[in-house]
Amino acid sequence: MSVYIAIRCKVIPVNPFSEILIAQLADIGFEMFEENDNGFDGYIRKENFYKEQLNEIDYLQENELCSVSWQLEEIESINWNEEWERNFTPVEVKGVYIRAPFHPEKKDIKMEIIIQPKMSFGTGHHATTAMMIEQMLEMNFQKKEILDMGCGSGILSIAASKMGAENVTAIDNDPNCVLNSIENIETNKTKNIHVAEGDANSLSGMKFDIILANINRNILLRDIEQYVKAMKQDALLLVSGFLKEDEAVITSSFSKFNLQKVKQLSKGDWSAVLYKR
Repeated sequence: MSVYIAIRCKVIPVNPFSEILIAQLADIGFEMFEENDNGFDGYIRKENFYKEQLNEIDYLQENELCSVSWQLEEIESINWNEEWERNFTPVEVKGVYIRAPFHPEKKDIKMEIIIQPKMSFGTGHHATTAMMIEQMLEMNFQKKEILDMGCGSGILSIAASKMGAENVTAIDNDPNCVLNSIENIETNKTKNIHVAEGDANSLSGMKFDIILANINRNILLRDIEQYVKAMKQDALLLVSGFLKEDEAVITSSFSKFNLQKVKQLSKGDWSAVLYKR
């Protein structure tokens, strides 16, 4: 079995900074998280771990907003099936029931999405994923061309397919996410989703009716020009992965590309915003 590096973080205050740190660590390859009353533990394969990347995460350093103490530990093996079943519980978002294969089915629901919570981010538990799905339920996906940028587990792609999308392109720069998305797509029998490894530079020549991007503030600001080039006239861009306090700078930046804010949704300290070209 693979050797893993664990980071054990004690966070004061836990909310919202544990969630922020988990999202940022997921961006650099951490694959599994166990939350507790004092913070969380995160895990990454040893061959994918570069300690210097931790220096780029502000809240792991001394700052005025929170106190974080952390340590690293090498672990020879982890029984991931046991970890997933112990930590992953079903979640329901406005009638969309999200469960793992080992959870029982539920009757009288609007939609079921089955997610194997392996090495990727996106199980419906995090506020940003839940808000993306909640906003998607109010949008028209019928016969639309969809892009899921930073697809993670593939959960938003699967939801878009089940909402009637014509085709869905799912892109992530993490090969583990690509593999997990493919597995989840097969499990959900959503055959009109194409998964590819890449980033915003992969979008050349592509055009979409709706772009979904649950990533983070810095990547959204960096890649917005490529997203806009890939949007059809009157296309929609639904984004999340950032704090409410970051919404103003994102909207200001997006407005330079003639994107108009249509709707904002907030949950805790997080925000999801829909824009129209």
